[in-house]
Amino acid sequence: MAEERIRVVVRVRPLLPRELLDPEVVDTEGTTVRVTKDNLTTESRFDHVFPRQTAQSDVYSEIQDSIAGVLEGFNTTIFAYGQTGTGKTYTMLGGDFTGKHYKNISVGHASDDDGEGTRSDPLGKAHAHRGIIPRSVDHVFREAKKDKEEGRSDIKVKCSYMEIYNERLHDLLEPYKPKKIRDKLDMVQKKSGLEMRENKRGEVSIVDLTELKVTSASAVMSLISKGNKHRAVRQTEMNEQSSRSHTILQMTITQRSLGGEDGAAGTLTVSKLNLVDLAGSERWSAHAEMEEDRISELTNINQSLSALAMVIGRLSSKAENQHIPYRDSKLTHLLQDSLGGNCKTTIIATISPSDVSYEETCSTLKFADRARNITTAATMNTSEDSSLQVDQLKREVQRLRGLLAVYATDKPLSGKSTPKSNAAVLEGKLAAAEDENTNLRTQLIESNDALKELVDGTAAVAFQAWAQCWDANVDGKRVRLWCYEQDGIWQQAGAAEAKAAQVAATLAWDQRFVLELPSEAHSSPSKPLAAYNPATVYGSAARGRA
Repeated sequence: MAEERIRVVVRVRPLLPRELLDPEVVDTEGTTVRVTKDNLTTESRFDHVFPRQTAQSDVYSEIQDSIAGVLEGFNTTIFAYGQTGTGKTYTMLGGDFTGKHYKNISVGHASDDDGEGTRSDPLGKAHAHRGIIPRSVDHVFREAKKDKEEGRSDIKVKCSYMEIYNERLHDLLEPYKPKKIRDKLDMVQKKSGLEMRENKRGEVSIVDLTELKVTSASAVMSLISKGNKHRAVRQTEMNEQSSRSHTILQMTITQRSLGGEDGAAGTLTVSKLNLVDLAGSERWSAHAEMEEDRISELTNINQSLSALAMVIGRLSSKAENQHIPYRDSKLTHLLQDSLGGNCKTTIIATISPSDVSYEETCSTLKFADRARNITTAATMNTSEDSSLQVDQLKREVQRLRGLLAVYATDKPLSGKSTPKSNAAVLEGKLAAAEDENTNLRTQLIESNDALKELVDGTAAVAFQAWAQCWDANVDGKRVRLWCYEQDGIWQQAGAAEAKAAQVAATLAWDQRFVLELPSEAHSSPSKPLAAYNPATVYGSAARGRA
């Protein structure tokens, strides 16, 4: 399991007719994008940059190795991010939003040259404008057909198509139809949408989501055409057909390697391809009058994209033990594995070169630059195919039954041997096997007894060591308590010694004073000692001592 960075590519769309008079602020050179306005230049590097007038086939040629990774067993996600009106849906689906022209595409047509359309191929222009989704679907089924013809593997594909609109998850293949118009519980279920659940391994699943088996690319495009009829689309200031929901086309590809003639067990590979068309971010216009539904759409779109930017920022910082807010929105929760788990992810950032979109362009490039620092750990989702193992065991049972039938009809097993000799040999082998089995059982019992004695002895030694540590800990506490008590006694003894020295000094002073009194103090005891001034007796030195 090797870690690899999320691949980020940038596509610059051409100027629209309404933008021809506006100055351009975006310039590309190789893998570098420069945005310049008011003498301020911002430069960013990415894995690949598609300049204006880049053909759809060139875009797919750059990322088609991601589709090859799905067929190798890796989960893969490709999603387009950018401002509304910058070509996300065109990049993912193509020029025909409904996908009705793609129903008649035959498997293998994607390898043909993209033309402008002729009498023999009136849909050639539609083919040239096909986006990543129809080309990826065609790629998968073309490789599936090739593997089956060469006898390598058998590929089965399941498809689901969903959207996140106003933070509610809806099934585009089976839109909810209320059973009773006036049933309040029925209407509540319609508003709430589908439920998302997460298992212990962090894998997210959607309850009651329609998943259909498909056998051709045209069948998938028919489902997309059906789902797009229920997709939330609205005209905005920036786009006449603006996607107001995040749509996810998920293809589950199951590959069973075909076992050889020797009955060797094969492998089972289950991988997922997520093709995501995000709703575009849009600035809030304080001067425009908007309906309540329009305000709700704009608020939920910007909140979900802000949650996605928050997750990208946390993942790119690579700080330890940090919380990643995947559950802040349905979009980030659904893309949890694609952004930080077992998946190979490609982000296509679409921008406008116009000066009018300068702020949104800088914001998109900042998001894309952060995403380049995220690493994922994709693993190949392969396991042994249990169905092939069952077939192998069945063949082994048939072989053993054949040998038993040979013995029952008294036919020789090999050479000139007879059934009786065969039986004797088999009985001898059986007796030897039973003796060996008995010896092995005896050795196993003896080993278990020795192991039990070793475990019991180890446990006793460990308990004795623990008890000694406990006793040592108790003795240590007692020693520390005795030290504290001795320290207090020493402090008290020091204070008493200092007090005794002070009292001794005071007594010495009083004795000297009495002995050095004048003679009249002894002869006239009626005169109080306080009448004698110490300064008179001892002079000026007495004042200081007094």
